[in-house]
Amino acid sequence: ERATWLLQTAASSFQLGATSLLELLEAKRTYNQTQEDYLDARQAYREALAQLANAVGSAGLWGQPGSAP
Repeated sequence: ERATWLLQTAASSFQLGATSLLELLEAKRTYNQTQEDYLDARQAYREALAQLANAVGSAGLWGQPGSAP
């Protein structure tokens, strides 16, 4: 949420002439990197859950086969 707010603030500042295009592009790059990091973390989490389920057996982890989040 903070990354979104910062990008919106940078865009508004640019539209008002308070910041440069370079600053807006840097905010966009930072936003994109934050989103990529978030998606990477979610993927790593899901992979770790799958590895854990495989190690203990999926029924032992969630109580019912196929009920993983």
